[in-house]
Amino acid sequence: MIRADLALWTLIFLPVVVQAADIESVPASIHAAIEKSLPLLQEGAKTFRERSEGRCIACHHQGLVLQTVSLARRRGFRIVEELARAEKERVHGFYARRHNLYNQALTDPDAAKRADSYGNFTVHVGYWLWGLAAENVAPDQITATASRLLATKQYADGHWSFDDLARAPMQASDFTTTALAVFVLKHYGPTEDNPNFRLRIQRASEWMLKNSPRTTDDKVFRLFGLSWSEAPEEELQQAANTLRAEQRTDGGWAQQENMPSDAYATGLALVALQQTGRLASTDSAYQSGTTYLLNTQQKDGSWFVKSRAIPSNPYFESGFPHGKSQFISYAASCWATKALLLTVAPK
Repeated sequence: MIRADLALWTLIFLPVVVQAADIESVPASIHAAIEKSLPLLQEGAKTFRERSEGRCIACHHQGLVLQTVSLARRRGFRIVEELARAEKERVHGFYARRHNLYNQALTDPDAAKRADSYGNFTVHVGYWLWGLAAENVAPDQITATASRLLATKQYADGHWSFDDLARAPMQASDFTTTALAVFVLKHYGPTEDNPNFRLRIQRASEWMLKNSPRTTDDKVFRLFGLSWSEAPEEELQQAANTLRAEQRTDGGWAQQENMPSDAYATGLALVALQQTGRLASTDSAYQSGTTYLLNTQQKDGSWFVKSRAIPSNPYFESGFPHGKSQFISYAASCWATKALLLTVAPK
């Protein structure tokens, strides 16, 4: 039996504290910024899908655009539903085509190698099922099998990692893989596996509490993971305080201490703090962050962030701006748009 607690998922993606006005009274600058970025993001996901030809698991595209579009819809912004549906179908179809292989991988070591030949299963299943959950895609046998395979990849000390090349910032942190694994097991794990999954989630929470975060991604996903695993309140607040302390005088956050502020880190931090109930969108710190984002948005509606990932796939133009920095800039534009959307009350 597969759990279908869609109402709970919806609550997860709504802000815990909503103190903003309706969409008509949102500051014109925020409304305009969102209106410029949304079409670019939806079209960018479409052209990436068309031009990648299966060469890349797009955590930076499909995993994030699903969340952004879902949030925009609930805030009353106009989106192209046909494009949104295509992204959901692409993600679900990816796991549907591999369902039998993933089932075999649960007991067959050879199948397990073929099921995760690049060693990045933990990364893409985390980002993509997070996206499906944001769009209220119901659990089924396909997502159940992916969740079970994910569970087998937990290390003895409680964390999840990956074997593929690290590509900062999105595929570089064990806090990210561990937090996302907690989310997947909690919201797509089959009911009959609940006792086992609860123990795995508890071990993951203990690992996150014992280990110290270094980068902004570490701190953000540690906060997300502790929240999703229902860690003690004092631990949650301490994790939030650690992240809040990293805000710069310009209102932004940096990916790590030796880097300047950018839209990726800023949007990511604001969304995490707001969606875990640690920072209201009306707070002066949040408003300072949104001001930074408004000031750094490009005329075309995107946000530029310079890539620092080690190239591991053949380069191609996906149709999004910023050349060889287009993939991290796409992810940054999703997080920045989400952060701005969270200043708007649900429609």
